[in-house]
Amino acid sequence: MDFLNHLLESIEGIDANSGEDFRKKLIESIITVLNKAGTDTETINRIALIDAFDFRDTLTKETDRGCALMAGAFLDELLKTLLQEFFVDDRKVSDPFFNGTGGLSSFSSRIDMAYLVGLISHETRRDLQIIRRIRNEFAHSPKEIDFNSNGISDRCNELRIHHDDKDETNRKKFMLASFSIAGYIFGSRINLVRITTAPDKHDHIASVRGKVSELRSITEEKLTEIELKKNIYGS
Repeated sequence: MDFLNHLLESIEGIDANSGEDFRKKLIESIITVLNKAGTDTETINRIALIDAFDFRDTLTKETDRGCALMAGAFLDELLKTLLQEFFVDDRKVSDPFFNGTGGLSSFSSRIDMAYLVGLISHETRRDLQIIRRIRNEFAHSPKEIDFNSNGISDRCNELRIHHDDKDETNRKKFMLASFSIAGYIFGSRINLVRITTAPDKHDHIASVRGKVSELRSITEEKLTEIELKKNIYGS
């Protein structure tokens, strides 16, 4: 849905210190628009729309290091949720993949899996990996660094999503890309269809038998119709 894909980008200009009443009214207005577009309240609650606003506010107030770490953690968790809502609904089987040393326990693996199953685009995958690398540089450097530091500055300039203004600060480029991707994922979750398991052998056989029985009934009806016409009009 285009509305949600651009949600975080559109609220980026809102003053982070706006009064709570203004914030509440804005969220209510967005929910109203979503309802009119056919999105039910249960779905809106499931995607935790208010988290988008909290994410924006938190990044604005954080230091450069805090901003990078927070953005990485938030997008990492969003991808985890997106994948969990897409996979077969069997948490007993899926949860071990996301925890401990599971195959989907890292930010990088979640990015690639979301891309491979078609939940995010090639460009979104690319920018997410850049954001992940920026996060790692902030997380592992013992030095006092910021978005203008060597390496980090270059990576910010590599971000493609909503990178139209070359004069934006590196921090702003990073935040805009993070907001846009978060909005993209929130929007994807609106119409997400969970995949289902293949039918069990017994269910498959029963389904085939049902189709055969249906085909037999149709054939018998047609033959009866033909015989009836023969009796009326002659052969």
